[in-house]
Amino acid sequence: MHPLAARLLDAHVQHTLQELQVERLQAHLAEEIALGLQHLQEQKLKTLHAREPIKRGLQDLLLDRPSAPLINTLALALGRELLAHPLQKQTCPGDLINADEAERLIDRLLDLEDLRRDLVKAVLASPVYSDLLSDLLYNGIRDYLLEDNILTKKVPGMSSLMKLGKGMVNRVGGLEEGIERTIKQTIAKNLRSSLELSEQLLEKAFRGARLRQALIEAWQKVSRTPLEQVTRYVGERELVDAQSIALTLWEHARQTPYAHTLLDAIVDSIARQLDEMSVQQLVEGLAIDLPKLAQELLAVVEPLLRQLHQSGHLEARVRAHLHDFYASAAATALFD
Repeated sequence: MHPLAARLLDAHVQHTLQELQVERLQAHLAEEIALGLQHLQEQKLKTLHAREPIKRGLQDLLLDRPSAPLINTLALALGRELLAHPLQKQTCPGDLINADEAERLIDRLLDLEDLRRDLVKAVLASPVYSDLLSDLLYNGIRDYLLEDNILTKKVPGMSSLMKLGKGMVNRVGGLEEGIERTIKQTIAKNLRSSLELSEQLLEKAFRGARLRQALIEAWQKVSRTPLEQVTRYVGERELVDAQSIALTLWEHARQTPYAHTLLDAIVDSIARQLDEMSVQQLVEGLAIDLPKLAQELLAVVEPLLRQLHQSGHLEARVRAHLHDFYASAAATALFD
């Protein structure tokens, strides 16, 4: 390397290191951002991006890669920290959601009449609900006949007679099961009208001022309950199980055609809405203060920059990048 080139290299390295000081970087970034926005303020976003590369990048980042083990570990640790934090004892849901917003949410939920009606129909149409109702009716009839009816209470000796009859039924193998089956079959034949009545009663119960007041009263009670009471049902086992289930579901879902098609649809939808915007309109629409954002990002990386300066690594890398130019034949020719 030419002696003059070596001296210029040293000077260039020192100048670059000075420019990479955090204070200087802040000023430079603020200036460059302002000039860049001024240059691009009328530029349409559709001229600055291509959809397909964006789709491929998002697909690789979100769908093609399995979940990172470190992220999973950090998420589980974060869950533990949140559940154990002292604020859980001091904070109630009412501190996070005020009463007016809670009432607005309740009103919006009550407005979903079609959803409410479909849910009631789905529940009543379930065989599980029919079986449960049959069991309740059967047990009520049996208990009434054997214990609680007016005959056993008012007629002398009837209670003993009913118990005697019950004992005989129990001693005859299969007889009780046969009686139970017959009664349940009779109940099942007449269950449709009971279900229709249940649907009418539920429809009536799940509408109007009574339901609204009940929901508001329930919220008022929950709103004064510390979060510690709400989260006491979640322990280490529940956290681990929830994470395992979520990861299993995601690992399957991310590989389905639905996930890939949906990602494409989202990108296309956003692009259609933003393509005609200028860069300036996008920045203003997102309420982003770019100089302030740059300053905050530099504050985050400041410890890293300081360490790179102090260790000499930054100077070594700057020197390595500039060296090839000053040692080149083209630069040497300038000094001869």
